[in-house]
Amino acid sequence: MVKSKNRGFSFLEILFAMVLFMVIIASFAMVFPSGYHLNLKTYRQNQAVDLADAILQEIISKPFSVGPGDLNTGDSLENLRSWTSAGGDCGTAPGCWAPHALAQFVANNPAIEAQYHYTLPRASSNQPGIQVVFLNGGAPTLAGYNPLAQITVNLAWTDNSQGVLVPRLITVRGFATYDR
Repeated sequence: MVKSKNRGFSFLEILFAMVLFMVIIASFAMVFPSGYHLNLKTYRQNQAVDLADAILQEIISKPFSVGPGDLNTGDSLENLRSWTSAGGDCGTAPGCWAPHALAQFVANNPAIEAQYHYTLPRASSNQPGIQVVFLNGGAPTLAGYNPLAQITVNLAWTDNSQGVLVPRLITVRGFATYDR
């Protein structure tokens, strides 16, 4: 019988290969939590953009003014320009408007809302939740010019970034034109 010179791997070689394999697996495993947190952060930011856009579309759908002969006290862009935003809980405060999109989001997602608390900053802040600016001189009058309104929605929320609450703000801007 002929003896082979191939004896296989030694214990030291197997041990070294196992340690090398474990180091490679551990380095890949460390990537997943950071990727998960980045994915969650992006999801929350996209959720905020969608919510701010829904609020913007709700505002754009409002009429420019109530109409000729009215005291201009209705739900319109002209009045919204001077109103204050009150997040999701407006109540019956005078001069207060809360968008239906935000109230609906809060009602449908109580767990998310409790954790991230999406709000429209107050009008007294340096970045108010809602700003309406008429670019062509003001609300439409009987003179008949067609103004353009720039609408800005700032939506704030808190993001839990690795155990630290970080305030975030997203801005969405749109335009509305007066069309008779």
